[in-house]
Amino acid sequence: MRLINGGNRCSGRVELDYNGAWGTVCDDNWDLVDAAVVCQQLGCGWAIQALNASYFQKGTGPIHLGQVKCSGLESYLWDCPAERTPDCGHTREAGVICSDHQAWRLTGGLDACAGRVEVYYRNIWNTVCDSSWYQDEANVLCRSLGCSEKASTPRVPFNHTLLGKMYYECSGDEDSLASCKWRYNKATLCDQFRAAGVICNGSLGLENWTDTTVTPAVTPAVTSVSLLPSPCWTRPENWDLKPSYQTLHVICVILGLLLFLAILSHIITILLRRRKKNGTLGMADIASTAEQDCAISSASISAPVLVNHSMQVSTTGVHNDYREIPTSLPKGEGLTTFSSPLVNCESGPGNSSFNSSDYDDMWS
Repeated sequence: MRLINGGNRCSGRVELDYNGAWGTVCDDNWDLVDAAVVCQQLGCGWAIQALNASYFQKGTGPIHLGQVKCSGLESYLWDCPAERTPDCGHTREAGVICSDHQAWRLTGGLDACAGRVEVYYRNIWNTVCDSSWYQDEANVLCRSLGCSEKASTPRVPFNHTLLGKMYYECSGDEDSLASCKWRYNKATLCDQFRAAGVICNGSLGLENWTDTTVTPAVTPAVTSVSLLPSPCWTRPENWDLKPSYQTLHVICVILGLLLFLAILSHIITILLRRRKKNGTLGMADIASTAEQDCAISSASISAPVLVNHSMQVSTTGVHNDYREIPTSLPKGEGLTTFSSPLVNCESGPGNSSFNSSDYDDMWS
């Protein structure tokens, strides 16, 4: 399969080689789904337009297919349901414009064969970076424009003033720049480079041109190499018009460092709080605890345990106890003993001994 009369291999009239004969496709029911299978089969991206009524001029030979009804999942156009050898004339042949369609022109020169190289791609005009623009690339362009077989001045520096940037790398034998190795809007290939310019053999060249950077005139001479309509489509999913990768890389590195520092600071704060909360008691805390224990123990010792005696109160306000103190206490009425160890405050918190003679001193 091939596309003819569209300016390059990704646009034109659809033709098939069947049994050794090139023929066309009838435009009955021809739509974008059918055109998408064509573009995918040719490796030309996605379908922008499905054209009919022999838009790319009339073909010759047999008409191989008609009433094509693709689902969009087919790998080849001949896998789609269709009529073989339909009753259709050459005035009703199908055409396609794919997303990878390209057209070229030279602007800013004294004629259409000199100036800045510009490529029409994805519905806009773009400049071409000169990072790999040499004699081979210039020869391919001059030949495809119909100017000459070779370029007399293959490298003329211009400024980038258009939205996109295209990169080409050719061997010199290609029929057009679209058949060369190319990349679109790749910052690593085009940043820090000028826009490519060319002067083909036989051209009038550039006005007052010297070997310096040139900005093309506002109204340049234009060579249109394609009779394509103005394609209109919505922004595709794999639209690759992107900002500089280097800028994005720097931004990502800075954001990553800031995020790392924030996480590290948060972790350090948590560890310090946890250490402060769960830290062991120091010597000051131990001494304070020992003093409190001593105060409690002293208070307990200083309060004597008294035997309950009946008291008589006189009218004069004097307390008298007329009973005789028994010489011996009945069994079971002795002093209350303490089973818990007491701290000897005079000798420090490490001494826990307590003499029972202290009780006798209280009652002596």
